[in-house]
Amino acid sequence: MSNSRTRNLIKETAWFAIGNFGSKILSLLLVPLYTNILTTNEYGTVDIISTTISLAIPLLTLSLQDAAFRYAMESGIRKEAVISDCLLVTIASPILLILFYPLIDCLLPVLTAYWWYFFAIYVFNSISSVLSCYLKGVGKSNIFAIQGIIYTFVFSAANVVFLLFVKLGVEGYLLSLLLAHIFSCVYMIAAGGLRSDISLNFMDIPLLREMLRYSLPLIPASVAWWIMTSIDRYMLLYMCGAEANGLYSVAHKFPTVISVVMTFFINAWQITAVRNKDDSDIGEFTSSIFEKLFCVGLGMAYFMILISKILGRLFFAKDFFAAWTMTPLLTVSTIFSTLSLFLGAQFTASKRSDLHLKSNIISMIANVILNFILIKKMGIDGAAYGTMISYFIVLVYRMVKTQGLIQLTFSKLKLYTMCVLLMVAATVTAVEQPGYLIITVLLFAVFMLAYRSTIQQVVQGVFHMMARKK
Repeated sequence: MSNSRTRNLIKETAWFAIGNFGSKILSLLLVPLYTNILTTNEYGTVDIISTTISLAIPLLTLSLQDAAFRYAMESGIRKEAVISDCLLVTIASPILLILFYPLIDCLLPVLTAYWWYFFAIYVFNSISSVLSCYLKGVGKSNIFAIQGIIYTFVFSAANVVFLLFVKLGVEGYLLSLLLAHIFSCVYMIAAGGLRSDISLNFMDIPLLREMLRYSLPLIPASVAWWIMTSIDRYMLLYMCGAEANGLYSVAHKFPTVISVVMTFFINAWQITAVRNKDDSDIGEFTSSIFEKLFCVGLGMAYFMILISKILGRLFFAKDFFAAWTMTPLLTVSTIFSTLSLFLGAQFTASKRSDLHLKSNIISMIANVILNFILIKKMGIDGAAYGTMISYFIVLVYRMVKTQGLIQLTFSKLKLYTMCVLLMVAATVTAVEQPGYLIITVLLFAVFMLAYRSTIQQVVQGVFHMMARKK
């Protein structure tokens, strides 16, 4: 049973990696293009537009993309009804966006300056979200993977053309984003055979009500998580200006690559957690996988912390170089976020939307308070510190609540201790404490020693897979 579950988990992870790894590598390679062609102000503008769309989607679509994934995996439910119900609400949601135009114009005039781009990207991004979640739920991870490749190719090629040759600036970046989402949607509908699955005739109102009972609590949960992950950018925008937000956005680039690599696994784990939710040994299996993920995550974090200044010199243009000091702190935030998402998969498997909501609200409140205090005292660096501490808080809370659903068998005290030491390593690097490289290496050695058995299992597993491939 355990070997079968592990093989399925590896297979799903591989598909998600195929679909997303190339996109993140190209995104990383495009950083010099962005930082050389766009000003810090312009880069801050496109970041605010993308971030606002990520809020609007769960808010206006009633978080039905989450229901599309969860209910597509339920037996005894017509899959055509699931996608038709979710997509109908999603297609109707832009009407609400138009109604919010006066409020958006008042609070964020930078969005209304690019309104039609913002509107069109929202439409196709929201449709893409529902389609991709549904395809994951019905087991078509290969199509999800290929659409990621198509999205990457279109977005990257269009960026080069519109920014480097046509020189459209912000409009070129937004046009590239729009085209990528359009091509992604077209491919998923065609390759997934969804044209015959989507129809008003398949609408199932009782099922829609049931899905809404599941998804509606996820709306405030999604908003709270969005605030947790994005409010620092808006606070920087208002307290320090668009230029500071541009620097902060660039500092996120390398941690984002780690996030996406880890997210390959998280997407696969969400499927595994739902599929095996009733197994008698799910607590032991989850604990084993979590410890391995923890070791991989902390190993990647320590490596990124050690080379963050070098990466800043290689990839950040002169005006953006100062952003490197935030990279270690945001890297730690990314690892804590990934571990929290892993635990959140158990909430999804148990249909405990309330636990998503409670944990996200706690982290949101902590993030807002910490960012307000620390940005006032430390400026742009304060946002990175506030975000790191907030993610640690949500990790601890989700650990406690997950323990109430399944029996976790690893040592929580040891895990929390290693998290604190990782934050110390990121902090001494960010402030360039004398001897910070030596301190970080020593803390890394402590971590390796504490988890030597689990690390050995991970390494042996990797070599075993490589041997099987050969």
